[in-house]
Amino acid sequence: MSRRRAREQAERLLASVGVPEPRRVLRGYPHQLSGGMRQRITIAMALSCDPEVLFADEPTTALDVTVQKQIMRLLHRRRDERDMAMVLVSHDLSVVADHADEVIVMYAGRIVERGPAQAVFTTPRMRYTEALLRAVPDLSAPNHTRLAVIDGRPPDLVAPPSGCRFHPRCPFARERCRSDEPPLTSAHDRSHACWYPADEPEGAHHGR
Repeated sequence: MSRRRAREQAERLLASVGVPEPRRVLRGYPHQLSGGMRQRITIAMALSCDPEVLFADEPTTALDVTVQKQIMRLLHRRRDERDMAMVLVSHDLSVVADHADEVIVMYAGRIVERGPAQAVFTTPRMRYTEALLRAVPDLSAPNHTRLAVIDGRPPDLVAPPSGCRFHPRCPFARERCRSDEPPLTSAHDRSHACWYPADEPEGAHHGR
């Protein structure tokens, strides 16, 4: 397209993501804008080619809670208006719980659990997912309540541990976890990679 048409299209895109005075902003520099405004412009850039899938990698990082909500509402509006899919990558479990339809949990480069968001958050199967949810601070807990943590350190991906990659940090690990890598097992709309899933009765593990 011509330079003039490109500028007009850029102004329309900035306006569509809530940037005030888009013509003035186009003449400015990133350092003159707030973090939330820069994020809106990045979203406009991502939408400029009319994607069928928008890959949003940590879209709320370094933003305060109010701006986070604004950005996520914006992404959802644009998703619905354009009838596109969105892949949200985030370490913020509250953002994932509020905005994802389906959740994929990864550990050390591999998928360890997958399923509808509500099911994964209420009945996690993989022990890593369970540990992540336990580590979320409980705002209703008494003052000075000790926070739950995941012991140990993430594995070296150049030389990952044998068996289940989470076993060195898992309090439920057994010999099989140390020697055999669990496959991603699917049943109905859920998948998990764990020899001893968190939602199975203890007796169901006997003989394995």
